[in-house]
Amino acid sequence: MRIVYVLLSPTFGMHQYTADLVNRLAEQGHDAALVTTTTLARDRYSPAVRVVTPITTHSTGFRVEGLRVWQLRRVTQAIDALKPEVVHITGVHAWNVPLVRWLRRKGIPTVHTLHDLDPHAGVRFSSLIRHWNRLIIRSVDHLLVHGKVYAQRLLASGCDSSRVTSVPLLHLFLSYDGFASLVNREVNYNAWGLFFGRFESYKGVSQLIAAEDMLVKSDAGVNLVLA
Repeated sequence: MRIVYVLLSPTFGMHQYTADLVNRLAEQGHDAALVTTTTLARDRYSPAVRVVTPITTHSTGFRVEGLRVWQLRRVTQAIDALKPEVVHITGVHAWNVPLVRWLRRKGIPTVHTLHDLDPHAGVRFSSLIRHWNRLIIRSVDHLLVHGKVYAQRLLASGCDSSRVTSVPLLHLFLSYDGFASLVNREVNYNAWGLFFGRFESYKGVSQLIAAEDMLVKSDAGVNLVLA
């Protein structure tokens, strides 16, 4: 199966996420390709993944840069040349809306990951982002989320269960070479929760602290580490 992943944003975390997906498929023998920006985190991706970079972006498109929508034609030409059986759009970009409509006209099945059903607190253009979410939800064939609560919200809003999949988020924060050097890659389900990164208000720090307090009081046997 030929699967083309699309990520128009240069955001490092989104490339880490996308690399985990596309690298795994390439490792399993699928014909996996990526259409993305020249500003990608290239060391995250396997040499087995065909990477095509028809555009250069520096944001998620919700700024002045996003007005250069004519550049989207380079993206559609790159996708068309790859002749995908499925397209998976893995991260937020303003151009995803016209892109998924083009994919629908071409009859190409499209999956879209929704990382956030609600805009981050304090983010500019929050109303625009909500509208973008609604358009994406209506336009794509399948929605991938990484949380049961998000899946339940989508179903409650009227999405058919056949269009929604929730899976755990399991990627590591390693380059391709770093991941390949691991001796043990098996998922370990010990009762540990590790939150590593920037602890900022929009990341839900208050909820995280409240959850830690609840775990301590519940004697659930879960160890939570904030790093």
